[in-house]
Amino acid sequence: MPLFAIQDWIGAAHIGGGPTEKEEEIVTDYAGSIELTVYSVENLVKDLAPYIHSDEDLVAVARGLELLSRVLGRLAVEPSRHTAKYISDYLCSRLENVNRLPSFRAGIHEVASCLEILIRWNHFPPGESMMVASAIFSLSRQGRFKDLKPATRQILYLLVETLFKSRGDALLKSSTIPPLIRGLVGIAEFEKTPSCLGVLFQLYTYLSKEWDLEANEFQTLWDSFYRYWPVTVGGSTQQVSKPTSEELRDMLLECILSNDSYAKNSIPMCLEKLDTTHDLSAMTKNEVLATLAACIKAYSVPAVEPWSIKIWSSLKFEVWNGDIDDFIRASLKVFHALSSKLSQNSHDWTSTESYLALYVLPAATECKERLQDSKKQFTRSTGMILSSIASGSPYAFQLVFKEVLPSMNTIWQDLRLGSEKTLLLGVFNNLLVARLSLPDISNPGATYPASSTALLDVDTQNMARLTTDFAKFSQNLVDVYFGAFANSEASPASSPDPTLSVAAIKGLTLLFQIPGYLSTVEQGMIVQKLNDLATSPAQDAEVAKTVVESLQQICSIEPTVFRENTLLDFLQKLPKSISTDPEKSEHELDAVLGYLESLTEICCTVVCKKEVVTVPPVTAASSFWHRNFDAMVEKLLAKFTDVMSIGGQLPYAAALVATIANAITKFDKTLEGARITTQLPLLNDSTKGPYDYIILALFREIVVQKVDINGQLYVGLKPSSFGGDLDRLVRMVGRATMLAMRSKLTTPSNNLVLSWNRQFPKEPSAIWSLLTHTGDGLLATTQKNLQQGPPDKCLANILSMSLLAGMQPKSKDELRLPAGEVAAAMIHNSLNMPKDSSRACLESTHEMLQLLVNKFGAAKETLGDGTTLLDIVKKLVEDSRSAGVKQAAKVYQTLAYFTAASLAAFDPTLEPLIGLMIDGIKNPIFGRKVAQSFRILLAPSPILTKENFCAVRLLRNSKCFAVAVNPLITVWQTATDKALKENYLIAISGILVYMTPTQLDEGIPASRLLPIILEGVAVKDEQFAKTAFMKTLLHLTPRHPAIIEEHLDSVLNRVLDRLRNTYDSPSDCSIECRVLAGDVLILLVKLVKPALLLQRSIKINTELDSAKDDISGDVRRKVGECTMQWFNLSDRAK
Repeated sequence: MPLFAIQDWIGAAHIGGGPTEKEEEIVTDYAGSIELTVYSVENLVKDLAPYIHSDEDLVAVARGLELLSRVLGRLAVEPSRHTAKYISDYLCSRLENVNRLPSFRAGIHEVASCLEILIRWNHFPPGESMMVASAIFSLSRQGRFKDLKPATRQILYLLVETLFKSRGDALLKSSTIPPLIRGLVGIAEFEKTPSCLGVLFQLYTYLSKEWDLEANEFQTLWDSFYRYWPVTVGGSTQQVSKPTSEELRDMLLECILSNDSYAKNSIPMCLEKLDTTHDLSAMTKNEVLATLAACIKAYSVPAVEPWSIKIWSSLKFEVWNGDIDDFIRASLKVFHALSSKLSQNSHDWTSTESYLALYVLPAATECKERLQDSKKQFTRSTGMILSSIASGSPYAFQLVFKEVLPSMNTIWQDLRLGSEKTLLLGVFNNLLVARLSLPDISNPGATYPASSTALLDVDTQNMARLTTDFAKFSQNLVDVYFGAFANSEASPASSPDPTLSVAAIKGLTLLFQIPGYLSTVEQGMIVQKLNDLATSPAQDAEVAKTVVESLQQICSIEPTVFRENTLLDFLQKLPKSISTDPEKSEHELDAVLGYLESLTEICCTVVCKKEVVTVPPVTAASSFWHRNFDAMVEKLLAKFTDVMSIGGQLPYAAALVATIANAITKFDKTLEGARITTQLPLLNDSTKGPYDYIILALFREIVVQKVDINGQLYVGLKPSSFGGDLDRLVRMVGRATMLAMRSKLTTPSNNLVLSWNRQFPKEPSAIWSLLTHTGDGLLATTQKNLQQGPPDKCLANILSMSLLAGMQPKSKDELRLPAGEVAAAMIHNSLNMPKDSSRACLESTHEMLQLLVNKFGAAKETLGDGTTLLDIVKKLVEDSRSAGVKQAAKVYQTLAYFTAASLAAFDPTLEPLIGLMIDGIKNPIFGRKVAQSFRILLAPSPILTKENFCAVRLLRNSKCFAVAVNPLITVWQTATDKALKENYLIAISGILVYMTPTQLDEGIPASRLLPIILEGVAVKDEQFAKTAFMKTLLHLTPRHPAIIEEHLDSVLNRVLDRLRNTYDSPSDCSIECRVLAGDVLILLVKLVKPALLLQRSIKINTELDSAKDDISGDVRRKVGECTMQWFNLSDRAK
């Protein structure tokens, strides 16, 4: 016997602590007793009788039935068939409630839960299934079902679903289908709850698909669910337990599409909704059109065909007269779906009585008449209709073009206005788009018996006939498009029509892409025309853009065309050399860069679609995706070689290298996108990097081994002239090298530097030899020492740095580069560069130092003399106190770059380095220079980036605030010397300028920051600091308006002082700062209480009036915005 009594269960609901544990004990006790056969389910029902038959306490009824449900669900061993029938009969009698007992009205949810468990038992008598269904259906006959709670109705629906799916055979043995369908729709008559509808819709779909229903039953189900369409109910996305309106919409659509029998109701329902309702919302109308398209796709051809003309008649004006793009697109989808559906299993293309012909021919004829009657109004929309229908299948395209193309050619010949020709060209283009979208077989969805190939042969013949018939129009189409160019070209008395040219270009591109449609001569004419347009110096922007896009498409599918035509035409436009006159050279370079930019867009923004056929075969390491890119770059490298052989052409050479660098950037991005959608083709040689040839070719032209005045071998540069042009060229070669080395296509196995080092282990690292061969082992030591020059050796360091920038940290050992020693050399180099070296050389030492510290952990290494980089820097800082101002400035500049690299990686040297910088501010001679160097810490760097595999921590801004700004604020507050306080403010500004508003709030309370800002915007002779603090004030104002109001006078005084720029009182801040002051003033007007501002209106108005005459247009416009806000202030004050 159970240890617990029924009363224990009833009372467990009122235990305040944790009823769940108590209830679990009771349920486990009863279930265990039943399994041990010392107790039975029948005993449980009898013991529950006083509670579940009580008309006075209906809560106890539900509690008692809940115990029964939970015990049944806990049983590990099913009771006998007799017990199952006993319980089932009892529970069904409660649902039927013939005697209308109040106690039987309660606990229906629990009764349903019990039955849900019972009918899943193997011992459940199948014959009881109909009795359970009838008991549930009786609830609706008695009018009780609709008054039940949603959760109860839902579990009853789920119970019915289980009966129909799991016990369907038993139901159909005891009853026929009609009573079951009537019973189901009877309980669903008044249903509106989303959770219940979700169950119902899925059950309706199941019955429509799996049960052998008659027409009457289909109609009964249709009448039950169609009333919910379009769906207007549903839970929110936050209500996980309820299906959303979108989910219900999908479920209802599944019902509608579940059987062809619904076609006679669903299609006219959609059309009636469109025809008779004029106040449909946009969402509803889109749903109606989407439902109609789904019906056409889902139903069989015989079910859809009777409605084809009706659909055409109802929707054609949605396109012709419509002005809402969403509705037009949705209608076109319906036309396309109808064309595709009616094409299925249509093998006789000669019949005019086929389902497809009966739909397409009237529609195409009406479209043709529209084109003939109206040259403008309906042309564009007619083209879209024809395209949507023709793209449905090859058969549909055959019907359309044979009907309309002859008339379109006649219409074209009669047109005189360019605008009309542009519109008609759009129709031609739409038909070509439809042709390109077609599959290569006439019935892609058709299935053919394995034993018969007759139908397949017929379809093959149909496609051959389509190709032959459409080819008859090829000459006419070519004439139309080239004629359009003739009409669009400018005459002495008129200007060209760019829209006509754009339409013609798009059409020629489409013609070219149709497989086997044009002859080689015709294809060549198209490419030549496009090349002429692309290389024409004076071209409309839209035409130029369209030409480039067209050549992209053509050259990607025909790489031979690119190599033999387009590429050569562009290269012929490049001059052999440019003028050495500065004015002329600038103009000529602009033209060169224009050609090169277009060429890059053509071959670097789309991957090549197939391998190029050349003699000898292509030997590049990369896959065929690279063929056009490689062809362009190889030609540019050859041009670079020619240009470098001519004196005075370094700017021209730099432009060529810049194009190569830009090409690598764009093509890498293109490859990344292509890899997402397409599998990467096999590489020709996986041991070589795809961009290795670029680096080798560039280095071959500018790098050379030389001997200095001391007889020491070094790697320098071939060009003998030095200056800004050579600096720019070398930096550009370095950039191209860096981009190639860091590409995702570069791996440890094909990395050029690592491969070189592996292949030549006895030679110096490729970082120093710059991929030249030498047996001089001292080069690894001497090349890093730049203090004695020569200048070209210093410039060559840019290339070493660029190679290093593209290397991953894990390659450190194979680089054969002692990071700490090299970093120490770079520190000393930066302080003792030769006088004739350029700024670019100095920057390369800083950048290499940063790479070594950040990527390769140079600061963590112990040097040969037992010191570290931190020790070296400390010694240099100590020595700088007695050195000259220039030398000290160099020390602290190098220190700042070192600190920036350490900060980005959270290196342990960070805080000591920051401390050295802060101490340096105190120096009365060069303290301001040190303060200005704080800007370097968080400034964006082209080298210290994640793309270069550097460690750039997300929290570095916050870290910098903690270790630098907070200490700076402390010493600023305690300092008494005015100049020193300003220096601290300058240092603070160099960090605050890179902080986001959130980081500012996290770093310091606004009440503490505001006084610093107000002092900072008044720092003399320091434009950067004033601008930085004004930006910070702009961040602070909207987030802390109350604090601004407390110090309103001080804020206004500072802002208006910075805004002022008159003849008598010229501004001491930049235009940017004055614009920011205007932005702050606008925020003050918006956020500060109007009464406070109106009290200061005289001062504000005076300053605004003066600022209206500012010399800068940007400032005047900003003041105008502020004046409008000030003008509206009185409305806020009301």
